[in-house]
Amino acid sequence: MVAVIGTNRSLSKSFYYNEQKVKKGQASCILAENYPCEPDELSSKARLAVLRRRAALNENLAKNSVHISLNFHPSDKLSKAKLQDIARMYMTLIGFGHQPYLVYQHLDVAHPHLHVVGVNIRPDGSWINTYRMGMGLSQKASRQIEKRYDLTVASGHSTVLSPLAGSQKLRYGKTPTSPTIAGVLAMVLPSFHYGSLIELNAVLRHYNVCADPARSNAKILNRQGLVYRALSEDGRKVGAPIKARSFSAKHTLPYLNGRFISGKAQRTAHQPRVSSMIDLALLSSASSVSELQEQLAREGIKTVFAVSQKGAVSELFFVDFKTRCVFTASGLGEKYAPAKLLGKFADFRHVPSPKDTLSPQASVWDQSGRLPIDASGHKRTGDERAVADTDQASLRLELLAPVADGDYLPWQLKKRSKKKRKEITIQL
Repeated sequence: MVAVIGTNRSLSKSFYYNEQKVKKGQASCILAENYPCEPDELSSKARLAVLRRRAALNENLAKNSVHISLNFHPSDKLSKAKLQDIARMYMTLIGFGHQPYLVYQHLDVAHPHLHVVGVNIRPDGSWINTYRMGMGLSQKASRQIEKRYDLTVASGHSTVLSPLAGSQKLRYGKTPTSPTIAGVLAMVLPSFHYGSLIELNAVLRHYNVCADPARSNAKILNRQGLVYRALSEDGRKVGAPIKARSFSAKHTLPYLNGRFISGKAQRTAHQPRVSSMIDLALLSSASSVSELQEQLAREGIKTVFAVSQKGAVSELFFVDFKTRCVFTASGLGEKYAPAKLLGKFADFRHVPSPKDTLSPQASVWDQSGRLPIDASGHKRTGDERAVADTDQASLRLELLAPVADGDYLPWQLKKRSKKKRKEITIQL
């Protein structure tokens, strides 16, 4: 079970997001806790009025609404009554047991999940502090619920995600960005084996998510910070970036550095499978790059192309969803290098589909947090990095140096101005 807690300035926005799902038949309101009637006996306006009446008790609080999503594994068998009990137990454990809230069961994706809309203002007008609640009360509540209702443990299960299914995929503007990204990261980061940030992005590309080192923000850059971005279907970054530390789970760069090391070791045993599948596809009827992709996809292996700024394919990534491992074509061996592998086909110069490509600005940091590859794709040596760092340092000094003003005159050379005394006239 994965819980994501969010606060919002607009209570109506959270409420009507779920109500629109109900109108489309993609969700149903299964619980109205601490309401005078059952949810079916109240109109949409009446359900919202109860929440607004509570929010009006403290008009000074900017973010007065909470929007929580509870996500479960697809293998968990959950009835409506069981989901209601889980929602009540969770809200009670995090301190919202006596608050009015609505629980919606969403049916728009493959995995079962709930959305909870409520307010964080008590009957006396005081507010419930939700800051870092996900790191404390929420995680403890999730673990207790997993044990009591025999749910799949979020941090320990081994999930096989279908590369052909659209479950969990972020659709910007149609699905909530932050909760969807949190759900994708909770499923992908602990279960897949990858050796670098760009290999992780090869997996996240399937879900329209990108891990970005945030080069544009110098403060985040110096601290080896990380942000996550939503991607459009054609791979463009859309929406505002979300800092890794904003999520309840630790999806930060130090955590990923540990995953890079363990991923390289754990995927070694599965490398022969990917190599064999590529060889079989080449020996069979695969006469084009697209046919190679289709044959590998039938075996659960997704092909992702890294495209340079000039539009040429610079690297291939093979994401094996059955073993949850990511391999580069160059890492599989010399004969699988992109130029040699694609050169076997007549359409090797074809432009890959945007949904199967990584943009030229894809994150390619190494474990130290540096950027070892420049914009042209050239891998920098240690000396080149030192020169680049020196150039950047000198550029900073030049930009921060004071600029001489032609009209400037030191204060010592300026003549001291005399104060004029006011003339006082006395009239007799």
